[in-house]
Amino acid sequence: MMGGIREGVVALQIKVLLASASLILAAPITSAQVLETDRSGVYSVPFDEIRGVHTYAEMVRSARRSVVRINTLRASESGSERRSASVGNGTGIVVDAPAGLILTNHHVIENADFIFIESLEGGQIEARLLGFDTATDLALIQADLPGVETATFGDSALVETGDLVFAIGYPRGLDQTLSMGVVSGAGRQGFRNTSTDNIGVDDFLQTDAAINPGNSGGPLVDSAGRVIGVNTFIISANRQSTGLSFAVPSRVAMTVVQQLREHGRMRRTWLGIFGENLERNSQAARNAGVDTGVKVTAIEPGSPASVAGLLAGDIIVGAGTVRIDGLRDLFNFWLLAEPERAYPIFIRRSTDALRLSLFPVPIEQSGRATAASGLSLLGAQFADTPVSLTGTGPRGARVAALEPGGSSTRRGLQIGDVVVEANASPVDSAEALKSIADRAEGGILVLRVRRNGAEVVLLISTASASARRN
Repeated sequence: MMGGIREGVVALQIKVLLASASLILAAPITSAQVLETDRSGVYSVPFDEIRGVHTYAEMVRSARRSVVRINTLRASESGSERRSASVGNGTGIVVDAPAGLILTNHHVIENADFIFIESLEGGQIEARLLGFDTATDLALIQADLPGVETATFGDSALVETGDLVFAIGYPRGLDQTLSMGVVSGAGRQGFRNTSTDNIGVDDFLQTDAAINPGNSGGPLVDSAGRVIGVNTFIISANRQSTGLSFAVPSRVAMTVVQQLREHGRMRRTWLGIFGENLERNSQAARNAGVDTGVKVTAIEPGSPASVAGLLAGDIIVGAGTVRIDGLRDLFNFWLLAEPERAYPIFIRRSTDALRLSLFPVPIEQSGRATAASGLSLLGAQFADTPVSLTGTGPRGARVAALEPGGSSTRRGLQIGDVVVEANASPVDSAEALKSIADRAEGGILVLRVRRNGAEVVLLISTASASARRN
């Protein structure tokens, strides 16, 4: 993409089943860069007494020190000579000045053999690529560049339409340039074709701040100078700003930065969910008392979704820290979900509102029944029962999977059974069951189990079973 900007984006209808797959905001941010979430401060427009004008000049002076120019070159050979030709230019955001870490768009550097960084003080230094993610169009590069400062990131989840914003970058090869506008819309979707291999996060901040070729990878900052987004593309028929500019939200960006910094790539996960958009006013919607969400059509056996307790017919209305209104939201959550990390999943099951714990696993492990996170014990895999948001319903350790020929299978335990008591002690979680099993005298467990509204008592030996945490 020439000029470091993506244009001509076409909104495509999404039609996808989320099976063993991979967005949008997932878990709390845990990278070295911390998002500022304080809403108590009141930011009035500063007034310059000497000049007699309202101005954001001081804020801009501070924010622009964490913005750099990116120039890219591509090597080519002609006969015996090797030459370098300019590919384009863009903008970068310093996310960790001491470590030399700079965030930009992937399309800014994707065709480059050489990447050079230039700060406000001038002079160029070569940078190296640490990692990139095409699904979010983000890349992390590193350069030992003096005279720059670490950007302050704000929480994009708190951004509202009408907020004043500024775009800083190097459009069309000019020196660092500032443009101003407002947030035209948050959570914009419909720009990704997620039914093909060209998958990507579909969640953007829209602004009318002028963005032109060269602005890509630069920050969209709020009136306090906090980065709330990474300017990524415009919609334009003539490569000129038309007031339709889009930025990757800071929450998405910082999640990607963390993984690129630690692993050099985004580790995509396996969930094991097949779903469809909930039809408004359908019987399922009326029964659940909701208008939007994802209706689960099937769950892969042994998958993280199965271990979490999701069932066909459930309606997913929330995942991680975001609301799920449809497949796009669930797809976005999946793309950013980190492996083997607990995420709350909020569902409606008939008239019940439940909270489950989902542990995604690396997508390489999809299809392996033993890969789903849970507690392996007594030849079975246990998971916590769904928590009712109304405080009603049984608690216990639910049997999510059974090993063929294991001690639990031989003693009559079945998938779906809920252990509510072991050796006369109450069991309200899988960990509680493990704790009781670890100290069971004589290696014997007497289990009280709820099965299809009835209760059964089973006797299981722990002598040959080993307890471990996956």
